Amino acid sequence: MPLHQGGPSQHETPDAPPSQGSASFAEVERATYEAALARAGGNVSAAARALKISRAQLDHRLRRLGLRS
Repeated sequence: MPLHQGGPSQHETPDAPPSQGSASFAEVERATYEAALARAGGNVSAAARALKISRAQLDHRLRRLGLRS
């Protein structure tokens, strides 16, 4: 019986956006935060919890990326 039977490896994140080939870090970061916010229904606190970062960190990053004023 094989040791690994599918599913994400220890280096994959199941909730991460799909691989975008040559996308820049900022593009991937933006897509990740947009997806987290969408899953959380726009709730920044819930999105931050899902991303395992503080609400203040997420708020700062959203502002830096122009996703929040």
